Amino acid sequence: MTRAAEQLGIQQPPLSLQIKSLERELGTLLFRRHPRGVALTDAGRLFQVEALRMLQDMDAMKQRMARVANGQ
Repeated sequence: MTRAAEQLGIQQPPLSLQIKSLERELGTLLFRRHPRGVALTDAGRLFQVEALRMLQDMDAMKQRMARVANGQ
């Protein structure tokens, strides 16, 4: 979590709180917490796949909107 927080440019405690809030909202654990780190649960792996798909869809939509804005 510490490395992820560093990559995001935030502190680790707020990141952990955001993840726990997301887990509560989804009603499932996304990570299995261990003394030396974390590992994705099955739900976490599925969430990761779906989140990446959504990000790709957003990129594609931005490209389509740019083409429309350019009259294409």
